[in-house]
Amino acid sequence: MILLHAFVVMRKLKTAGDKTANFAQAVYDLMFADMDQNLREMGVGDMGLAKRVPKMAEAFYGRIEAYEAGLMAYDNDATLKAALDRNLYRKTIASDESLSAMAQYLRQEAKNLEGQDIDALLSGNITFGNPPSRKTDDA
Repeated sequence: MILLHAFVVMRKLKTAGDKTANFAQAVYDLMFADMDQNLREMGVGDMGLAKRVPKMAEAFYGRIEAYEAGLMAYDNDATLKAALDRNLYRKTIASDESLSAMAQYLRQEAKNLEGQDIDALLSGNITFGNPPSRKTDDA
């Protein structure tokens, strides 16, 4: 869910171009510094981090591309639901109802941020709606 929300924030920041480039980079750096710290707290050492962090960055960019493609597709959310199933639910069996609800949530949050003033966002004023409950077939 963190990466899903990071995606919609980065997507909004991208629309403002140079004005937000440094802020977007700071958000990205902070997000990965936090992941680095969490891995260290779980006992991963420097050697393990050197292997994992590039894979995590690659996965992040892959998710961004998949979610963006899903938002841009005009296919009744099939592309977006497939991206969510693959990246958010992963090994959990998600019902079509859950995937549809999450696709609708992502679309709504992206739309809400599109209308938000960029200066408010740069000041840290951002509000997300409540995500749908995560019902799965194996829950």
